[in-house]
Amino acid sequence: YETNLEEANTSLEAAELRLEAGVGTLPDVLQAKAQLSQVELDLVAAQGNVEIYRGQLATSVGWPANISYNISDDVSEPPVEALSDNVNDLIDIGMKNRPDLAAVQATVREQEALLREAKSQFFPTISAGAQIVEWWVKPEGNTRDYFTNYLVGLQLQVPIFQGFTIINSVRQARAELESAKAALKLQEQIVINDVWNAYFEFRTSVQSLNAAANLLESATESYEASLARYRAGVGDIIELLNAQTTLAQARAEYVQSKTDIFTTYADLVNAIGTELPSPGAPEGEIPAGEGGTIPQ
Repeated sequence: YETNLEEANTSLEAAELRLEAGVGTLPDVLQAKAQLSQVELDLVAAQGNVEIYRGQLATSVGWPANISYNISDDVSEPPVEALSDNVNDLIDIGMKNRPDLAAVQATVREQEALLREAKSQFFPTISAGAQIVEWWVKPEGNTRDYFTNYLVGLQLQVPIFQGFTIINSVRQARAELESAKAALKLQEQIVINDVWNAYFEFRTSVQSLNAAANLLESATESYEASLARYRAGVGDIIELLNAQTTLAQARAEYVQSKTDIFTTYADLVNAIGTELPSPGAPEGEIPAGEGGTIPQ
């Protein structure tokens, strides 16, 4: 917005110079002033939004909204080069790394163990025991005799009828296992959908940034040409202000596209459960995060 303000001032100065030279008109100056006022209004609104977003950011990390902190400019670019052209590769990564999916898989394994335990109640159980017994007797006289007995036993328990308790417990365990498997299948579909959407949103944001950069370059050249034409007296104020507005919009599109790169990358990381490796990093190594907020 500061750059937009500088350009609006430049357009106003050009209109005033033409008016002073007798080749411009007062309406041209007034239109340029109106455009400048609109840019100033946009700047004030943007400055207010910055403070609101700073408060929201502080709150999201557990700080009070009124804390003073700086935001580092040293932020690593998302590893666009590491993005696989095959979305199925990322889906496989998500299947291995998503903690919510791992939790449901653990529930299935737990229910499988409970079903095996319930079925085991149908089978006989064997228990073994051993015991050593010593005693002594004192017959007539002064001698004592000691005796030692070694006892070993086996016990076999065979379930015959327990009022369908075992059958019901097996049925319940099987039903809970089927429910857990259904939940697992649903969670797998959720992971696939999350990765699919996040992948194409991130890829779209990368392509949009390239298009926005080209748009900004063209809009800058158009504004500079319109300004030169106006100063030379061969262009009108409408052409200049339109070019100025187009440039401001192109700059906003570029900033938004740059922001989308980071937000969609964060969504992709969340979808697959891990970061994409940086170009040149060893396989399997997850890059450390950089940048962020620093409390004062």
